[in-house]
Amino acid sequence: MAVRTAGSIQWNAVAMVLSSAGAPVTVTTPGGRERPARAESLLLPAALGRLRIEGPADVLLGHLPDLDTDVRAPLLAAGHGPPAPTPPAPHPVTPAPRHLVAPAAPLSRRREARR
Repeated sequence: MAVRTAGSIQWNAVAMVLSSAGAPVTVTTPGGRERPARAESLLLPAALGRLRIEGPADVLLGHLPDLDTDVRAPLLAAGHGPPAPTPPAPHPVTPAPRHLVAPAAPLSRRREARR
């Protein structure tokens, strides 16, 4: 988690979610200005391209990263090798047919059996 004191943020993701965790903060984008209060969130589409957060801010920024740009390229640039092949997905578990499952006794019969 990066801590920034001021400035603007540019992102390549499809969208970003900004959640205000503290006092109200001003968020400026090419589409306008918003002032989310504490515990409010904004969904910011990538088409906005840039945003600026003003004032003392406690915000959480979340996005779905682009694996090639945000993960693989930085790892390769840092000297890590290519990723290992991924194993095949496991086969889904097939539930047992319903006719093989014994129905449960009604609750009233269970109480009588205890007596």
